[in-house]
Amino acid sequence: MIGWPRRQKNHHYVINENTGARLCQDGKWRNHANFGSTPSCVKKWNDKGWAIRKMNQLNQKSTCPIAYVLTLPENQYMDASGKVFTEEEKTSNNT
Repeated sequence: MIGWPRRQKNHHYVINENTGARLCQDGKWRNHANFGSTPSCVKKWNDKGWAIRKMNQLNQKSTCPIAYVLTLPENQYMDASGKVFTEEEKTSNNT
């Protein structure tokens, strides 16, 4: 039996254009934030539509657009400071 090809799992983040800060689960912008389930952690969307909806809500509240959606494929990661790296870089830094 041939199955459907596995869909790539992208992760979507809302980023502040002016400061580069990421939107956290408590609604605050943070430049340095961890990942997890506490309110001070970065908010991550698995569905791009929901991330775009939140971005549009934030942009409507301000007079000029302040947010955009950053999409990372499943082989890329983001650290607490917002630096993006690939899986190969992650394993090479640990050895």
